[in-house]
Amino acid sequence: MNLGKNFKRYRNIAGLTQREAAEIIGINSYQLGNYETDRSEPSIRILIGMSKAYGVSIDELVGNTPIKGKENDYSEESKKLEQMIKEFVDQYMEEHKEK
Repeated sequence: MNLGKNFKRYRNIAGLTQREAAEIIGINSYQLGNYETDRSEPSIRILIGMSKAYGVSIDELVGNTPIKGKENDYSEESKKLEQMIKEFVDQYMEEHKEK
């Protein structure tokens, strides 16, 4: 998992420079740069600070949910599966309806 890319992406979406974000989070920009380049991993305290500064959940920040405004492959696959199930049920009901 590439956490650093997520951290940087959400910081950019929030419209913050590294220096501004670091100040809000309570760290220096060098530390934030290390997190964004995967040279080190933030503590839960830092993740909470990032989450608040960027206006996203920690799940979003670490990649457990889709990036805002962007569909992920899972949701597309879910839609396909849902459609297949619906077609199967419709076909079954048609074949087994009372006459």
